[in-house]
Amino acid sequence: MALPVLRSLSRLEYERFVGITRWLIVSEGMVNLFEFMLQRVVERHLVSHFESRGFGRVRFKKLSQFGREANMLVSTMAGIASSDREVQKRAYLAATTDWDLSKIDPRGFSPPQSLKEVGEALNRFEQASPIVQREILKVCGRAAVVDGELTSREAELLRTIADAIGRPIPPFIEVLQEVEI
Repeated sequence: MALPVLRSLSRLEYERFVGITRWLIVSEGMVNLFEFMLQRVVERHLVSHFESRGFGRVRFKKLSQFGREANMLVSTMAGIASSDREVQKRAYLAATTDWDLSKIDPRGFSPPQSLKEVGEALNRFEQASPIVQREILKVCGRAAVVDGELTSREAELLRTIADAIGRPIPPFIEVLQEVEI
């Protein structure tokens, strides 16, 4: 909601804003997933405005080109609702039952080791075709609602993943109807 106001900043104010937000996020010595994703979304939109950089072009047209990245994003989504590793794995498996995992990544459930890995995965998905982007969002949505509810943390992460790859978020009601609860 604040992006239109932030676009009205001067170039100097924009640079100062980005510097201050980066400093605030790292000031406690640890960056969590939500801080990382929020910073990524804000900077993605402001960079396109202030630095006249367009968003990535389509380079990838098949989900099979995203094995590690797809599993990492779905694993991240599955891991948001619970700290119990077994619950996370069940959510991952329930979300990916329609995928042919051998074509994607036979390792299956694989949470990221760092936020840098999440950023790299999002960068690649930003260059995917709309069909591939929609598919990854659909499966991330399934991972979020596999327990029958969509928490605000899950909804916000799903929204930021969608924004980070340049896709509108699918209606939550549609995602909930697709999941067998």
